[in-house]
Formats: sequence, C-alpha cells, structure tokens
Amino acid sequence: AIEQAGDDADGELLNDVFRRVHTVKGIAGFLNLEKILELAHALENLLSLMRERKLSPAAETIEVLLQGCDLLQRMVVD
Repeated sequence: AIEQAGDDADGELLNDVFRRVHTVKGIAGFLNLEKILELAHALENLLSLMRERKLSPAAETIEVLLQGCDLLQRMVVD
C-alpha cells in the first residue's frame, strides 16, 4: 500500500510500520542483541525519512525496506 500510494502514502500506515520496527529495536537493545538492534535502527531511519517526506517510497526504497524486514524476521525467529 505504501509503494502504490507513493508520495501520498498514508502517514498512519508509515507510523504503524515505524512503531513495530521501533518496538523490535527497543527489545533488541534491552536484550543486548546488537545485530538485530543495528538492522532495526537502519530500518527505523529509512522509515523516518519517509514519514518526514524526505524520501519517496519508490519501488526501490520499498524493496530495501521489505528485504530488511524479512532479514529482521529471520534474525528474530532463528
């Protein structure tokens, strides 16, 4: 939905994704899981730029975001 909307992406949807990544980052920090913390922080930065409308959610950007989220999920599950 974010990619399809482009620059008109729903702010609440971006906020929701940001909050979820932020939660993972906080838990990783609490548990001292440095690699997960670093990846979550990078994803959070990317999402922040999109929320601030400094970065367009173009296909390439969303692809990076999705790959990062997939990796984050694998890291958390394994």
